[in-house]
Amino acid sequence: MKRLRFGLILAVAGLACSDVTGPAELTGIYEYTATDSAGTVLLIGQLNLAFFDDSTVTGSWIIDWAPDADQNTVVGPQVGEGSLRGLLAADGVVLDLNPNVADDNVFLSGAFDLESLPPGLVGEWTHSTLIGPIAAGRFTASSMPLLPD
Repeated sequence: MKRLRFGLILAVAGLACSDVTGPAELTGIYEYTATDSAGTVLLIGQLNLAFFDDSTVTGSWIIDWAPDADQNTVVGPQVGEGSLRGLLAADGVVLDLNPNVADDNVFLSGAFDLESLPPGLVGEWTHSTLIGPIAAGRFTASSMPLLPD
């Protein structure tokens, strides 16, 4: 699986994915799965992401425990629903699932993967408090196809 960084997406959009020509085309609903460091699925849900030409990302999320997940695992405030904010960077995207909180946040740092079907994001989630990161794992966020009206 080859991961493409966002900075390369615009340069190779015509070759890698003819429908992607800029950040706005990445806007949509993404199916979210979070795992612990061993790869055990902990959380499932959806991210609704809106990408803008000024490199900002806004949206919302709805996430719950995966069936049979150990609900005593520390995952931070990423169970429930809320708004998110983020930024596109040369190496991908960084999202804050709790943008109005300063001391109890979940950050998603990922790269775009245009070669998987469906395309999406792959990266790491981190639960951070005032003392720093206290839990982390991996995540995938696969884009969901739009249904016809």
